Amino acid sequence: MQGIPIGPRLIVWPETEVSLWIDATVRGATEDELRELVKAIHAQRGYSEPNPDRQAFYDRLTSTRMARGQGRKARARKEQERGGQIS
Repeated sequence: MQGIPIGPRLIVWPETEVSLWIDATVRGATEDELRELVKAIHAQRGYSEPNPDRQAFYDRLTSTRMARGQGRKARARKEQERGGQIS
């Protein structure tokens, strides 16, 4: 089931939807029944397929953050290397 993103790193699921999923699982719903339940939940929210624009945005955001993190690590290594040398 697709969660509802409320931030770049935070996704939530409404309690009522989680309860529906748990109830269906406990009563022994088949994979097909669970898929239909998820489709119904997504349709009720107003979408049935993942939004490709939203996914592209999060992919760009994630890759940018990863690049920044790698840049910070590289700068920290260089500073450590320089710290041991007298200039």
